[in-house]
Amino acid sequence: VGDLLYAANAEDTVATFGLSVDGSVRSIAALPTGVDGRTGRVCTTVALHPTSRTIYCGFTEDASRGLTTFRLGDDGVPALRDTNAIESLVLNVRHLHVVGDTLYFALFRGGLWAASIASDGALSNFHDTGLAGDIRFVEGDASRLVVLDNDRGLVIARPEGERVVELGRLGLDGPKIGLSLRGDRAFVALGSAGAYAVNVAGERPVVEAVYRPPGVVTSVDRDGDALAVACTSGVFLYDVAGVSPRLAGFANARAIMLHARFHRGELLVADWLDLVRYRGNRQGRPRALDVSWGTYEREEARARLVVRNVSDEPLTFDGHNTFSSRQVAAGMSAEIPLASNLFRADGTELWSLDLE
Repeated sequence: VGDLLYAANAEDTVATFGLSVDGSVRSIAALPTGVDGRTGRVCTTVALHPTSRTIYCGFTEDASRGLTTFRLGDDGVPALRDTNAIESLVLNVRHLHVVGDTLYFALFRGGLWAASIASDGALSNFHDTGLAGDIRFVEGDASRLVVLDNDRGLVIARPEGERVVELGRLGLDGPKIGLSLRGDRAFVALGSAGAYAVNVAGERPVVEAVYRPPGVVTSVDRDGDALAVACTSGVFLYDVAGVSPRLAGFANARAIMLHARFHRGELLVADWLDLVRYRGNRQGRPRALDVSWGTYEREEARARLVVRNVSDEPLTFDGHNTFSSRQVAAGMSAEIPLASNLFRADGTELWSLDLE
């Protein structure tokens, strides 16, 4: 929302961050006002009702704990409003989405539900829309909803009063991990099955393109001719202006990348431990190697560092006098053996290697 970013932050409910003019990301509030970090509700998905400045927090943990709501203050920091705005045994929430004055709930095998939003953000008339299935995500507007169903794939539906009616569907293989909607294009993250761009202008979805980066896709988004594909190992930037997509950049994950969205020409990525802000260059070329950050080794095995070159040109891995440098051919991987004296004890069973 402008220069403020709200993130579902698990046991810490909602975290608020600011996007500074110098390109950095700063913490505005680790917790909403009125939330005790030791007993706070869990948030794994959030949605905003702009008119009432209300944030809705859903989660997939304990289905009997109700829906939590927060009101945004003048400073943009959320304040706890209600820990049980809706209380229902079916409230196992995968995703929330606001359309006008309606809040939609993707409830796994509970299907698609909805509630009415009052002018002050209060919820009422929580009801089943009649669109059944194993629903993971919902996006759209008052005339069309795009739903990602674990069994049926991508579904185009139309709201008709309190009901939502299916118009057409597209079967998709792979786990249904992420969905974003940009105009008449839906972008679907399907894990190791890749990413799909689907035209949803009509009543039946049509595949426009399939992207298969060397990774497990968790999130996809597009801004103009820039396409971002986040994977567990890193985020890939593609230039899709031409007939074929061209890889323009790659950034390695610190932990595991889960969610990526373009915002005002920049790319924002949730990397489990961090929120990362990127400036993309469609004319660029990837210069970073995909480097493993943690591996399990048997006690008698020789430790090694695995690096992968995801680009179409050779790249050099520089050991900085710690171990020998190595050139990694385009599209290939290399294993660098590590001497045992490079590691330090990090507990009873863990050993860590700190590389500059």
